[in-house]
Amino acid sequence: PASPLIRNGPKGSVDTQMASDPKVWYDEELGCWVMFYFGLGDGSGGHADIMAARSSDLITWEKDPEPIYKAGGHPAGIDDRHAHKVSLIYKDGVGYLYYTAIGKKGNGIALLTSQPLGSAMLV
Repeated sequence: PASPLIRNGPKGSVDTQMASDPKVWYDEELGCWVMFYFGLGDGSGGHADIMAARSSDLITWEKDPEPIYKAGGHPAGIDDRHAHKVSLIYKDGVGYLYYTAIGKKGNGIALLTSQPLGSAMLV
């Protein structure tokens, strides 16, 4: 197959400079392979955002044009510069997406979930 499988996007996209750090798994509900990666580009204002792509054969990928999560989206402001380098776990009906958060308040590992976990999880 021709490489790269996921190319940097065109001018104005959120991954013009970088499409990096892929994580791939098979999603049984969607019936396809899903890749999370981070994009950095002129369309993201210089911020790394979390992106997604889908494939039926692990070779041909269709990118979502918009990030699934944009840097600066955390209510505590911990990722106002970058949100990238993800790891995904699915347990007991809840998706846990861990990612590197970089912001004015410091750097660290942050968590997004597919369902609210209660006030104990809020920063």
